[in-house]
Amino acid sequence: MAQLEQSQEGGGQSSISILRVGSSEAQGELAHFFFCIENLGHVRRAFGRQVAAEVRASLGSVLAKLIRKDGVVHEAGEGADSALIWGEAAFGPRPDLDCPRFLEIVCQQVSLVPVSTSVGPIHIWVSGSWAFVPEGLRDNVRVAAHMHDFRGEQASNGASWSAQFRTDMALVGQGLAAIAATEAMGDGRGGQGHEFQLAWQPVRSTSNPSAVLYYESLLHVVADNGSDGSATPMVLAFERLGYARYLDQHIVGRVIDELLSSNHAVLGVNISAQSAKWDSGWSELMDRLISCPGAASRLVVEITETAPITDIGEAVRFASRLRSLGCQIAIDDFGVGHTSIRELFALSPNIVKIDKLFLRRAATSSAGAEALMHIAGLARSFGTIVVIEGVETALEVEISSGAGIEWQQGYYLGRPCTVRPWLLGNVPAPSRASELCDGMPLVHPQPTFAGQARGAAA
Repeated sequence: MAQLEQSQEGGGQSSISILRVGSSEAQGELAHFFFCIENLGHVRRAFGRQVAAEVRASLGSVLAKLIRKDGVVHEAGEGADSALIWGEAAFGPRPDLDCPRFLEIVCQQVSLVPVSTSVGPIHIWVSGSWAFVPEGLRDNVRVAAHMHDFRGEQASNGASWSAQFRTDMALVGQGLAAIAATEAMGDGRGGQGHEFQLAWQPVRSTSNPSAVLYYESLLHVVADNGSDGSATPMVLAFERLGYARYLDQHIVGRVIDELLSSNHAVLGVNISAQSAKWDSGWSELMDRLISCPGAASRLVVEITETAPITDIGEAVRFASRLRSLGCQIAIDDFGVGHTSIRELFALSPNIVKIDKLFLRRAATSSAGAEALMHIAGLARSFGTIVVIEGVETALEVEISSGAGIEWQQGYYLGRPCTVRPWLLGNVPAPSRASELCDGMPLVHPQPTFAGQARGAAA
């Protein structure tokens, strides 16, 4: 089975190198692969026809290098190529297993490695499907599957959309380069270029301020010149271009690193609703948790509402698989995002985090205070723990407590810090997040914070 791996060439340019196994002639069973550049229309509108033609040609070139004598590649339409591969030596003895994996590897690597164009590097999103055709039954398909579906925004018209797409492409390129460099170095630093850093903010009990439900990881970006900035523009760019899963899986992997290095820390991590669909990346991450008994039960996965859930069935299956491992599911920014009451019922979260907007309104009007009471009651009716975000003053603590919300998060109760608070002091703590959800607090001394973390802090 042929495989792909990413390599770096001189001048900082990325390329794809091919590890190819076996060769065969055009006989026997056939595997038919179909690849499509899902964002070709986006590129054409934002960069022009010439650049679109350049990225279009890159797909056929990569496939031709990959397949060589094992098959043929031909253009199959606008932004699409068809590859016909023959012989067991090309696709392995188990095509039902090898072909989907081959397809996934190709789609992921082509999408993650930028194409060099006349206007600079551009990432193309490639999806694919395949069919296995037994010998003598050329018109019959034994197995078929579609892989690496596109989850970004649709292309639009107008100069403002094109400008935003070009900005997003640059941000995603910087982010993917930082992820690749960080994972290559293995120490959490991105080397030259942008660097992702994690800060930690506690979710505290108002009845016992030293009791911590968990520490949420907050992402911020350090540029190559050392300047700090909010991660929000880059996070939203990843969502708009459909690359959120790669950023989310990288950050979740780093949080898992923290869980595996501690026997008691309970940590939370945000993922986009766009990423709430199971794939091989999530399987690999969860295998790491399974290898360390008890670690999964100390992970809280917060699904944010900045992007809509496009397939509630997939999202429910995703949440169910995480819960089956022992993870806790939280809905973030509840009340102002895309999640409907129906979707909340279906997802059955363990924790619901109410957006700070309701707290701000509750502090300024009786109608706002009543609305906070109602939404807190609605969240509790799902049998979940309720958390209020954005608590910045003693008055807001009082208002939230008056609405029956014990667990609170915000600058007043603890600013984000890059120091790992759970490492301060030798304080006994439960080993399971589920115990916390049953009311057993995780107690730590109030840490000395190194300063305000950048990013979307509560």
